[in-house]
Amino acid sequence: MASATDGFLFPNSVLEQRGLSLRKGYPETFDVAAMQAAFEGVKAGRRMALPRYSHATYDVDYSDPLIVERPHVLILDGLHLAQVERPGEARLIDVLIYLDAPEDVLEAWFTARLLPLMRTGRDDPASFYHRFRALDDAQCAAFAKSVWENINLPNLREHIVKDREAADYVVTKARDHSIAHIERRAR
Repeated sequence: MASATDGFLFPNSVLEQRGLSLRKGYPETFDVAAMQAAFEGVKAGRRMALPRYSHATYDVDYSDPLIVERPHVLILDGLHLAQVERPGEARLIDVLIYLDAPEDVLEAWFTARLLPLMRTGRDDPASFYHRFRALDDAQCAAFAKSVWENINLPNLREHIVKDREAADYVVTKARDHSIAHIERRAR
């Protein structure tokens, strides 16, 4: 079973109210207390409803939660997982794996994911990306480059890499997503 931390982002309305819309994905844009409570519940064997995230609406989608009940393994995909740990308390995450790649590869993956969302959103008024419908492909690529350089790359360098330092394993991936190296780290 797999879940993602994106479901624990604060909703867009809250981010906007707090002036954090352009920092989405930074540590302060996640509801860490809700993540901790959810992970504690899962570890305690309680039935938990984990919120999901819609990449089409670019917001948390509470209407279709992932129901988790005593999974053998729960894989949590996402950012800032090391911050849910509470020093001096039992670990909430049994094994923290940090997926790493060179920055240019991460940028290429980001762009390869964003551009199709922007293209698809042109024809979908319900999509967050519908607002970009007037942009041609070159303008969309320039927008993606700007988001990478001004939001995602600073977040990576200032915050996300901290999970690498806290990880049990660092898995370095190649451009084609194959595994190039695995490093076991003492934690």
